[in-house]
Amino acid sequence: MKKIINLRNVAIIVACLAATSTFAQGGTTGPLTWQLTGTAPNMTLTISGEGNMPDYGSEAAPWHPYKGSIYAVVIKNGVTSIGDYAFQGCTSLVSIAIPNSVITIGEGTFHGCESLTSINVASENNYYVSENGILFNKNKTTLVCYPAGKTGTSYVIPDGVNSTAYFAFRGCTHLTSVTLPNTLTTLGWATFSTCTNLISINIPNGVTNLYGTFINCTSLISVTIPNSVTMIRDRAFGWCTSLSSITIPKNVTTIENEAFTDCINLSSITIHATTPPIFLYDEYFESPFYNVPKNIPVYIPCGTYNSYIASEWKDYFTNFIDLFPTLDPQLCMISVDENDHNEVIWKKEDDSFSYNIYREGNIGGQYDLVATIDENEPNIWVDMESNAKIRSYRYKISATNNVCVEESPLSADHKTMHLTISAGMNNSWNLIWTAYEGTAYSTYNIYRATGATPGEYTLIGTMPAGNTTYSDFDAPATDYVYYIVEIMLNTPCEIGKALASIKSNVATNNSGVGIVETHCNASLRIYPNPVNSELKITNYEGGEVQIFDIMGRRVATTVETHGRASLQSTPTTTINVSSLPPGMYFIKIGEKTAKFVKQ
Repeated sequence: MKKIINLRNVAIIVACLAATSTFAQGGTTGPLTWQLTGTAPNMTLTISGEGNMPDYGSEAAPWHPYKGSIYAVVIKNGVTSIGDYAFQGCTSLVSIAIPNSVITIGEGTFHGCESLTSINVASENNYYVSENGILFNKNKTTLVCYPAGKTGTSYVIPDGVNSTAYFAFRGCTHLTSVTLPNTLTTLGWATFSTCTNLISINIPNGVTNLYGTFINCTSLISVTIPNSVTMIRDRAFGWCTSLSSITIPKNVTTIENEAFTDCINLSSITIHATTPPIFLYDEYFESPFYNVPKNIPVYIPCGTYNSYIASEWKDYFTNFIDLFPTLDPQLCMISVDENDHNEVIWKKEDDSFSYNIYREGNIGGQYDLVATIDENEPNIWVDMESNAKIRSYRYKISATNNVCVEESPLSADHKTMHLTISAGMNNSWNLIWTAYEGTAYSTYNIYRATGATPGEYTLIGTMPAGNTTYSDFDAPATDYVYYIVEIMLNTPCEIGKALASIKSNVATNNSGVGIVETHCNASLRIYPNPVNSELKITNYEGGEVQIFDIMGRRVATTVETHGRASLQSTPTTTINVSSLPPGMYFIKIGEKTAKFVKQ
């Protein structure tokens, strides 16, 4: 009798045996050997040999058919790289051991490894795992991958990391927030793609372009894009269906393929770029704003309406609204010069705005406009009407646009220090000053100079912020004394040079001394001011020319016998100041004194 075999039953028996018995499978991949051992679904993949593992972009890894049963991966010493997408989709993978010999890890290596919770590396290895389960290379410059799969909800990437790998957080569906460090400059392609529970994120200043960064982040509602970004590239926010508004910073010049495609709930766009960003897309992609409502308000910089309706933006949107840019003008510091005038320095955010300076008058809280500074002028102004020897002052600032007449709200105020001294017992001197207000600081520096005129100031003491008195018991008994109180900014002001020192007035027992700028005599004219190398002096009749720094120290002396006639027959001479460090200086000729800035 002929025996009939039921192939269907055989297949079922084989499948059952494979699921319950020890299983072995292996082969080669590039110069390496791989082997699967153990019992499904808890099998171990061991990779050994010498050299680089191939990349598996277009072709799956040879262990791919068993990816759902791989529980652990062991890579032997001698393997020098892990290829792209090597363990993609290994949903049961819990742990992996990486030896010292591995130098590089490819992109998408652990994509879809939602059970991965442990990566073991030797202490001297090229990689380490942070406390929150993120894999970095040893010097912390590159985020390599996101090994913790879907287990995390909030992650902080530490300072020092400057880039993320492609697909670093791709598919982390439980991830709700990520804190990015200020050191970050590069976000790899699709860093947060398909993070479907990510709601909001702040991108640090320094990142220059967004490249598929938030594809399919369907819960993303808000994102802060810094001014450092110049390009919004392919699919940066594609299919972010919950995104309600977007602000495009002023330096963006290009928006590429499908950057905002299918952002169907966008209700407004705010653009700070005065030149309309261009659209770059080709026949294989949709336009940057495909399927975005056409009638939503598009807020554009004041005075740029004609530019936008003459650009390709008009093909996608119909409701352009002039927007006075949201400005937050800020004072940086107010110091005191050697003539006891206040120097007001502010943060210059944009070259297209002029600034109004306000000073508190004789009624508390009432501020009067005292100066308007043109957009082309340096962001420093000296209040010639102030006298820091008498009192402290409060200032505020606002910004205006030269096309639109609207004025921004006034900034927060800054208040200057006012220093006084009084004689104590046994030739001591007691200092008391008003605290500086408007910026954070931690320390006061106390300086003293002595002599018939103030020579070099010497640091004699430091005081913690919150204390505003100091007693000097070591002052010389025979000389005049001069005191200055200083605080140092954590972040310097920028006016073509860096300034971080805020000084009080000079308090002295010698009321007749000081470098005084003679503004009443208009015959002394110096230019250009600020100056880089050569300072020209008109109406110069010869004699000694002295230059002093802001501490009253003479830093240069030259003697000219006569002036040179200019084309207008006015005596003129030129002084080379290129060797002077950047800063504020006084030039003195006879009894005439003028101030200049060396850039």
